[in-house]
Amino acid sequence: MSHLLYCLFQGHNEGEPDELTGVDGQPVAVLAHNGLSAVVSSLSAGRLPPVDIATFLSYQRVINHFHHRRTIIPMRYGCLFDGETQICRLLEDRLDEYRELLEKLAGCDEMGIRVLLDDPVCGEPAPLLNKAHPALSVPPPVETGKGYLLARRSHYADRDQLVNAEKAIFDTVCEPFSGLFVRCKVEKATPVSENQQSSCRMLSLYFLVKRAKVEEFRQVFQAFASRYATKILLSGPWPPYNFVVPDTP
Repeated sequence: MSHLLYCLFQGHNEGEPDELTGVDGQPVAVLAHNGLSAVVSSLSAGRLPPVDIATFLSYQRVINHFHHRRTIIPMRYGCLFDGETQICRLLEDRLDEYRELLEKLAGCDEMGIRVLLDDPVCGEPAPLLNKAHPALSVPPPVETGKGYLLARRSHYADRDQLVNAEKAIFDTVCEPFSGLFVRCKVEKATPVSENQQSSCRMLSLYFLVKRAKVEEFRQVFQAFASRYATKILLSGPWPPYNFVVPDTP
């Protein structure tokens, strides 16, 4: 029978309610092996159901239940195994990796900050920079071969400038939170609209924060965000999804 994996934690199951259900309304079980425990549920159809709001909320509810009670490694939706034997093999093969990761995540939540990188098309220049950054502007249309080559050269120059601009924003955002987080990761800025005439982008930062410092983190964010006219959004606390995968170079 197929099993869906929600999260992992160290030790054994203690006092979890029997009525906890997950995706597809199936009861949740804890499989303990080799000093680790895997939270799973079976799938009645043997395959993943369509990803809709109800399915997502069911999956998230199970992860949140365990995250609020202990340190976990949350899994992205879709970790499917043919049976308990495969899960036990996973816990054996990656035992040291999972133990080390659980130590790094111990007692932590994830907080997220998203910064809207406005440009003139969106209505105002990028507010966390001293002036509007040329890499955030919309390029003119290209009509000739020579124009195309010049545009490509400009593109790569602008791309380097954009990387530097995002790095400057990252440093600006992180500075007031110094001492309030264990680790921080930044996600490459992505467009917030499919409109080809707009280059508005969203820069996402993720912070691994000790639970005892979450409220202080919120307070510092409120003071920080009040200094800027742009949209700076705070979310969390969440299970540490963005800190369970290796950093990409």
